[in-house]
Amino acid sequence: MVELIVVILITGILAAAAYPRMSSNNFDEAGYRDQVAATLSFARKAAIAQRRNVQVTRTGNALNFLIATDVPENMTAGAPLPLSAARPLILPGTSTSQIAPRAGSTTLTGPDTLVFSPLGVATASPNTFVYTVSGSTTRTLTVDALTGYVR
Repeated sequence: MVELIVVILITGILAAAAYPRMSSNNFDEAGYRDQVAATLSFARKAAIAQRRNVQVTRTGNALNFLIATDVPENMTAGAPLPLSAARPLILPGTSTSQIAPRAGSTTLTGPDTLVFSPLGVATASPNTFVYTVSGSTTRTLTVDALTGYVR
């Protein structure tokens, strides 16, 4: 009986210490940051694989993805795509071309428009390549301009 009480006491102490670290907001922020990083990497890979410019547009806390319908004449990232020359880039495992955080206090800041060229080069407007996911903590990720890698 004493052993059972000691086990319950230790479990209660561990639960009280671990609960603040496992709050859903922290997991949501970390999950959304990872989702943004993975989706930006997917957009870069889609641009290379399909030899087309891929545009990422930040609207509030959401990211929207478009892919050019034609192979560009030059292989550099350029101006944002005209809507007449682009179609939605459907993301893996979804039927949508947009990612957004769950309702809550998570916010996304970063470039308004990011274009990946068929060579994987990134061009942003304005010229910043840093996305920040904020909430109770701040998590950043950077898109390298020359390689398009997301870190």
